[in-house]
Amino acid sequence: MTACLPGYASASLPFVPAKHHRHGGKPDLAAIDPIPVESD
Repeated sequence: MTACLPGYASASLPFVPAKHHRHGGKPDLAAIDPIPVESD
């Protein structure tokens, strides 16, 4: 997954969770939600 969108995932990591909740749980953001594990 990260290989498909390395720059996108890295750039959206900070605000992905916020948008994910705002949109009510979109499929796109939901798929990127577990990616933050890289930051860990």
